[in-house]
Amino acid sequence: MIHRAWRNVLGSARLVVELLLIVAVCEVVVMFLMPSLAPGLTAWQDALLDALVLSVMAAPLLTWRVHRMVSRAASARVLAAPSLAAVRMLPWLVFVLGIGLSMWLAWGLHRQAQHAAYARFEQVADSLKGTVQGRFDRAADGLRDIASASTLMGHVLDRQALSTWVKTRNLGREYPGLLALSLIKPIPRAALPDYEARMQAQGFQGFKVRTEGQAPVLYLIDAIEPLGPNRQALGFDVSSEPARQEALQRAIDTGEATLSAQVHLVQLGYPRPAFLYFLPLYKPGWPVATVAQRRAALEALVSAPILLEGMLDGLDPSLLYQAQYALYDVSGGRATVLLASSMPHDQADKRAPAPQFTSNHTVSVGGRTLALRIRSTTAFDIDNGYVMAVWLVLLGVLLSGMAAVSVWLMNTGRVWARQMAQSMTADLQAAQAQLRAHSQQMSAIFSLSPDAFVSFDMAGCVSYISPAWAGLTGLSSQALLGLTEAAFSARLFERAEPGQSIQGLAALKQASAAEGTAKDHADATRVVVEMRPPARRMLEMRLSRSEGGTVSQVLHVRDVTIETEVDQMKSAFLSMAAHELRTPMASIFGFTELLLTRELSPDKQRDLLGRIYRQSEGMTAIINELLDLARIDARQGKDLSFNACNLAELLEEVIRDFKLPAQRQAPFTHWPEQPIMVWVDRQKMQQAVLNVLSNAYKYSPQGGDVRVRILTAHRQGKPHVGVEIQDEGMGLAPDQLARVGERFYRADKSGNIPGTGLGVAIVNEILELMGGHMTLHSEHGRGSTFTLWLARMDEQVVLDDRR
Repeated sequence: MIHRAWRNVLGSARLVVELLLIVAVCEVVVMFLMPSLAPGLTAWQDALLDALVLSVMAAPLLTWRVHRMVSRAASARVLAAPSLAAVRMLPWLVFVLGIGLSMWLAWGLHRQAQHAAYARFEQVADSLKGTVQGRFDRAADGLRDIASASTLMGHVLDRQALSTWVKTRNLGREYPGLLALSLIKPIPRAALPDYEARMQAQGFQGFKVRTEGQAPVLYLIDAIEPLGPNRQALGFDVSSEPARQEALQRAIDTGEATLSAQVHLVQLGYPRPAFLYFLPLYKPGWPVATVAQRRAALEALVSAPILLEGMLDGLDPSLLYQAQYALYDVSGGRATVLLASSMPHDQADKRAPAPQFTSNHTVSVGGRTLALRIRSTTAFDIDNGYVMAVWLVLLGVLLSGMAAVSVWLMNTGRVWARQMAQSMTADLQAAQAQLRAHSQQMSAIFSLSPDAFVSFDMAGCVSYISPAWAGLTGLSSQALLGLTEAAFSARLFERAEPGQSIQGLAALKQASAAEGTAKDHADATRVVVEMRPPARRMLEMRLSRSEGGTVSQVLHVRDVTIETEVDQMKSAFLSMAAHELRTPMASIFGFTELLLTRELSPDKQRDLLGRIYRQSEGMTAIINELLDLARIDARQGKDLSFNACNLAELLEEVIRDFKLPAQRQAPFTHWPEQPIMVWVDRQKMQQAVLNVLSNAYKYSPQGGDVRVRILTAHRQGKPHVGVEIQDEGMGLAPDQLARVGERFYRADKSGNIPGTGLGVAIVNEILELMGGHMTLHSEHGRGSTFTLWLARMDEQVVLDDRR
């Protein structure tokens, strides 16, 4: 017994060695073929392709070897208990060895990835440093451009020349962060009164020099462009502030562009980190070899205020995805000052993970030393860190698990086969029960569905018709079962109205082939067929082909009568809207063409512009009222805000805010003194009353009184209240009265009365949403009376609310 157990253990160990040998040989072949199969891949791509090719090569061999072992174990005798206990240890041994090998390989790959990631980080850091240095250099180039222009002209640019030069440039794009360019001139303190008078004479009313201290010479901003946002800086003594004075004097003494320490710009009005660039302009022909000579030859300075956050905006997103930066001022031995940073504010949190890579750089700008600290981002660390190693470990765990499972299967094949047979039997029984339940569910669905379905067997005959068929088509289902496709098609289309685009199922198939829509069994072609009475309906028919063993095709029939009617109503509405918009648009186009193509007198131009304005007002009114109707139709009252309102107060507000036509009196009003409460949306109710009141004045152009009063009545046993608006205008004929409320319908065909034909329609929609209605009485030539009826609130409810 013991010898047999060890023999089984040795046999299993031999199998494990064979499996590992198969994998090793396949891996050697893959590594030999990879450079020629797919050269130039990244580490990720190479590893994934290696695993894929290895799986494809080794899987058949491993499956074949395991299958032989399982077959042999199934025909052998059952092992004794001690041998089974010994064999169960082998899968764990294989699993542990595989994980150890995977972790060793993952560690080597991680070290290699770290070296490559550091090289990439250094490239990113160099690019970021070059970008920051370049942004500062471009600002200095702007100053040098001004100096070059002054040299070419033989004198310092005056205010007009500076303005012209700035207008020909796009400062924000050419010199990021540069807010303006200014000329600074040295002015003796004794000459300040003359200088202020000269500036005021040049159009700068109220100009005053702003300075501090008693320096004999002031360095004043004489010109700055663009002037509008920077006017406050004009006349500012740059030398009155230590940081500006130091940079200015350094520029004069060195003759180079210099950068100030961090300052707050005068023109911004609130503190923001900024710098000033200075470049001296010397008198032509004067010697500038020494500091004294340069101070004597100074004629002016050109300066540029720089907003640091604007200068560093727009950096390459790919760089900021991989690295974060912080810029510090470390000049002059003073305390380090943070100037700008792309790092999140929570970087000071000690619990935040430290970056993998950091680097420090020095940026020399205008005689100042700035420190640029760069660190890798979390995204860069993840992309270039341990992810590949983790995947390798996971793959090793997966392969180790597969090898362990293979060993376990080889030693438990017979038990597994028996359990598998039992499981398959149970699955088959469950599948049969599920199939029966599915059949019952489908029968219930078809019996409840309003759509009809007709299936054809493989011979092309009708095999099933759902219960909804008879109600949709008026044809008996029993009479159609077993008919061929042609006979069924003839019986169906006998009940259709003549002139249909499709006259049978064969034509439906041809249309499918012609349109290229029947590419597979999932595709279908649909048509809409109008049926004759008594089942007068619009039926949508879809014919779907099937590649199943018992069904060749399925005809789906759906009632789309209501949808078709809605589409027709939408088309009619859009046609009317387009027609109403075309008339003012044509007038606007014609009048505009006259203005563009002909020389007209000012009075004629003013007349045409007035007409264009009135037509535009008409178009705006149409569009606004269309939007009101669309919102009402779409929301169906969901956006209404109902409240208890005193109807008399509501009417008083409408009349008070209503703009009366010229030479017309305000409407006569009459209503009870006690409150009359209604439950309405106050704004919508005001809109409805305003529409009717406006029509009362518009359709009585010859004058006449307009009366507004409140009526009370009982309708269906409930108290109601009505807003009656009466005019003495044109009135309506009976045929006109029948069409009131139609969208875009207007009783006035002359076009002399402005309007859109949508006002009454909007009133009807608003009243319906609030549970009311409108009545209209009119007599041609004698005026009209509109009454807006609403349900009146119960007085007891009103008293309870007030308490």
